Parts: sequence; C-alpha cells; structure tokens
Amino acid sequence: MLGLLLVFVQFWCLTRIFPSYVILALVAASFLGVMIHNLIGAIAGFGVKQKQSRINILVITYAAQRKAAGVAMIVGSLFLLLGVPIGALYKFWKFPIGASEAVAWIAFFLFIIPQIFSILLNLAGTLPTITSEYVDNDVRNYLLSGQFSSVIYSTVTLIFPVLIFSQFPSTLDRWMLPGWMILSVPSLIFLVCYLPPYFVGARKYRAELKTELEWRKEWLKEMGEVLTLPEPSRTGSIQEKNSELTAKITETTEANELHKFINDLEGIEAAAEANPNPALDILRLIYENRENLKDWDVRYREICRLQQLSSRVSQPSPGDLGPYITSAKTNVTDDITALSTEKTVIAGGIWTVMTAVGPWVLKAYQDPILAGIGKLFQHS
Repeated sequence: MLGLLLVFVQFWCLTRIFPSYVILALVAASFLGVMIHNLIGAIAGFGVKQKQSRINILVITYAAQRKAAGVAMIVGSLFLLLGVPIGALYKFWKFPIGASEAVAWIAFFLFIIPQIFSILLNLAGTLPTITSEYVDNDVRNYLLSGQFSSVIYSTVTLIFPVLIFSQFPSTLDRWMLPGWMILSVPSLIFLVCYLPPYFVGARKYRAELKTELEWRKEWLKEMGEVLTLPEPSRTGSIQEKNSELTAKITETTEANELHKFINDLEGIEAAAEANPNPALDILRLIYENRENLKDWDVRYREICRLQQLSSRVSQPSPGDLGPYITSAKTNVTDDITALSTEKTVIAGGIWTVMTAVGPWVLKAYQDPILAGIGKLFQHS
C-alpha cells in the first residue's frame, strides 16, 4: 500500500494531479487482497508465521536452483526500473504539464505497465515451485493465495488509469482496451497462467506421493510375510529386506536434485563472509535453513521415513517386529486413502469460478464503479 501511495506521488510530480479521496479509497481497497490472503491462510493452516517462513525459504531455494527463471526476473526488473521512468519522463518533457496527452501516457507508464509485468515476473519466480511434484500442497496453496491477493491489488490499482483514460482523451484511445477489459487483465493472467500450473503441480504431487506410499506399502507387506517364516530363514530374509530398503534410500537420495544442491552449498558461509555479495547471502540463507526443507519437500520426507524403517529393522535385537510392521502398513494405507480425498481440486475449482466470474462482474459494473470514483475525483 505504501508502494501504491508512492506511485501516486510520482504521478503528482509529473502531472500535478493528486485526487486524495480516490487515492485513499484505492489504498484502502487494496488492503482487501491482504485480508483475503491472511483469512485463507488461517483457514487452510499455512498462515502460521512459522510455516510462512519455511515456505518462503523453500520458494527461494527452488528459484535459486533454476537460473533461467532468475535471469528472467532480473531482466524484467531492470526493464521496469529503467523503462517505466524513462517513458514517463519522455512524455513529461514532450507535452505541457497537465496536457491530456501527457496525463494519459504518464498514467499508462506508471500504473498499467508495472502491474502487468509484476504479475508476469511473479509467475516466472513461482512457476517452478507451483508445478513441482515434490512440494507440499501447503506451499502450493500459499503461493496460489498470494498470487490471488496480488491480482486483487493490481485490479484495484488499475481502476485509477482507467478513470484517467475516460477523463483525459489521448492517442492511447485508438488502441487501448475498454476499461472493463483492462481491469480484467490481472484476473485473466491468473486464470490462464496460474491455475493450470496449479492443477498440474497438484496432480503430479499426488502421483509422486502415491508412488512412494505404494512402494513402502508393498515393502511392509512383504516384510510382514517374512516375519511368518520359520526362524532359520527369517533372519536372513529380514536382512535381505533391509538391504533392499537401504538400496531404495540410496537411490532416492541420489535422485534428489535438491539434496545435491544443498550439499554443493557446503562452505558457502565462509565464502559469503569473505566476499559480501547479495547472491552469496541468499545461498547462505538457504544453507542455514536446510533443515526446514525436510518438512516441505516430499523426497526429503520420504527418505527420513525410510531411514526410520531401516533403523528399526536393523536393530541387533529388534524384538517382535510384527505389531510395528502391521501398524506401519495401516498408517500407509490410511495415507493413501487420505491422498485420494484431498480437496485441492475443490479449492482450485473455487479459484477458477471466482476468477472467471471476475471479468464479467467488472464489465457489468464498470460504469457505476467509474462514476463513483469520478465523483471522488471531482471532490478532490
């Protein structure tokens, strides 16, 4: 909200237009997105401060693994930082202060371009995490809710340039979209660019987790059968099954790209201290919080559970493994059943309906919205 207020200050410096009532109304309305995000977080459970910090670390880690997305975000950010001020200043010097053409173009550069590009930049940064089959659904829901919050913020912010275009005719009118379509752009980007990856990631996550659970269930089933064997052959079979479990742990660990990435960061703390650098500081932050990744990355979590099984089975005097194996198999079966009933599709459907209905609502109520804000503009 402070950023939005600063943009209005820039607009006033270039146009001498500062509708205080409109600005206060839009700043207050932009708070709606924050409220919705926090409310959803409180209901879904990812709004707890501890969870948010861990989720942020995981998002940063996934982004750091993908250099292409990082480069895209850097290039896009430089374009915004340089292109937007240059374009606005060019129109400021080309036309007299307060000229209709100048006001419209400056509003376009200060409000339209930053909002659209910020949504696309956020997409580049979060898409690898949203579509990953290895992240917990808490992470995916947190990111989706955060992006939906930013869509509301962007939509509210775009109301002001739409109002400016309606009151200050310019050459922009020849190719500019109708007001309701401009307001619908953030929702449409969310609908097309965020929701499909969300569904893809949720489906891949369920498939990956189910595969791991099914393997563990089958291993527990075979171990249960081994425990029914006569004593002479049972000991050797238990050792064989444990070797099989150890091999699975090794295979899963070696296939974990995140595990390799974290291991490669060993020594980054000393490097960051010797050479202060923002990039090294980010990598050091990731390395310092590496333990938190085990709670959110499916591969890490499965490795820990397999190691617990191996530790229990490989004890010199494991005692009666029967009840333990039976309990573990029951828990895995329950996890598989719960996995098939997760409500990610329902939650995603709600987002789809809300986002798809948004543009139609904006089209139907565009005139009353602009008329009401226009009155505030006149009073200002």
